[in-house]
Amino acid sequence: MGHHKKIWLEQYRDSQGLFYCRYVDDTFCLFNSEWDADLFFNFISNQYPNIHFTMERESNQVLPFLDVLLNNKSPQFPVTTVYCKKTFTGLLTNFLSFTPLCYKMGLVKMPIDRTFKINNTWLGFHNDIQNLFTILRKNLYPDHVLDVLLLRYVTRAVVGNDTQPSIGV
Repeated sequence: MGHHKKIWLEQYRDSQGLFYCRYVDDTFCLFNSEWDADLFFNFISNQYPNIHFTMERESNQVLPFLDVLLNNKSPQFPVTTVYCKKTFTGLLTNFLSFTPLCYKMGLVKMPIDRTFKINNTWLGFHNDIQNLFTILRKNLYPDHVLDVLLLRYVTRAVVGNDTQPSIGV
């Protein structure tokens, strides 16, 4: 896709996009108008017969892209939060399952990191952590484990301090 993208973008002569970013086979583009977006979509869709594109449009000033929900309702700046598709069930590895503890801890640490990196406001981070912990509790993760791992992460990410609370986790 990278090879084709470079050629196609060089060939495109209509209104240029404001922003273009690609991750594997997903592309995020910003245009001045829906008309410009439609022109680009039609151009790119007709470049190669075996490659089919789809387009997500902003709806109610909100646009999902991969795991991110981009909210344009704020007049100051777009707000980003974690996005889960409607098909997400919340079913994860149960804490009581016969699985190594390090996998279970990783299952908590990774979405905490993801939540921190996706959110651009503390309120969004707080709300997404609450949602994450609700899902993890349904999968029988104990509160003390969740609290310690969150505290460790935030301490390292914000304060940059390697001091960790001592607990057998």
